[in-house]
Amino acid sequence: MSDSLEVILATIGAGLPRHVRWTVNGTPLDFYFSTDRYGLRRVAENDVVGGPVPEEWSDCRLIGMYDCADGGGASPWIAIRESDGFVCGLDIERDGENIFIFNSSLDRFIHTFNMLDQYLRAGRKLPPDIKSQVGAMDPKMFPLSDWRKLIEHIIDE
Repeated sequence: MSDSLEVILATIGAGLPRHVRWTVNGTPLDFYFSTDRYGLRRVAENDVVGGPVPEEWSDCRLIGMYDCADGGGASPWIAIRESDGFVCGLDIERDGENIFIFNSSLDRFIHTFNMLDQYLRAGRKLPPDIKSQVGAMDPKMFPLSDWRKLIEHIIDE
């Protein structure tokens, strides 16, 4: 992360809501971004239920979290990885990799989040070309991203 912590915190505060609820195929998905609560801190042992902090999380700084199904589903952290600036999800209980990619930068994450937010917050149907719109924001990472998986899940239902 080449930007100062203050610049990153200001970008998060200006670009992302403190809390928003999306409904995805009837299931609530709550996102929380709080610069004063998370403050780009590293993941601590008491942040992880179900095991110690994985080594691959050591260069990740928290920017938020999301909760699926009012606590009945996954509740991953959202973090910026210092080594490359990628915005990642961190989930100790996830099958396969416990770190997964959203975007290759904070700016691309904010743009992607806000594009989806304009539909999902209001319960509106995603437009038919949403996959190509979101993919164009981060073309190298989109095929690997959790955004792609979420969009395909919504469209396939």
